[in-house]
Amino acid sequence: MATNAEAIGHCREIAQHFRDESLRDDKDLEISVVNSLGREIHREFVSPGFIILKTRNPVWSDDHNKRVMEMAAAGASAARASVVFSRSVPAVRVQACKLGTPFLTTLMIRKNRLAKCDAAERLARLF
Repeated sequence: MATNAEAIGHCREIAQHFRDESLRDDKDLEISVVNSLGREIHREFVSPGFIILKTRNPVWSDDHNKRVMEMAAAGASAARASVVFSRSVPAVRVQACKLGTPFLTTLMIRKNRLAKCDAAERLARLF
């Protein structure tokens, strides 16, 4: 599959087929989606009474991608974006880099903040 979302969607279709047509008595049957690194990204149980969806890495929506790019361009920190999207800081940083708008590093943010403080102090000395 081209994307994780396509693979997860296909997994759900297969599970539904098994629920409707066959294998509905096997309570332990589950379908897992594994990414190219071999890490499980989704698991779905086939038994109708045991339908549990578990997604470890939710897919980034177009709206989230747009908001990540806006936040990065506006100079927000990756930590702030991680809170907004309920994801880890590295996950947000990687997604922003994939979109071509990386977040500033913590060091750069500190330098910018210190530069603003220095400029404000110099301006205050003038008056």
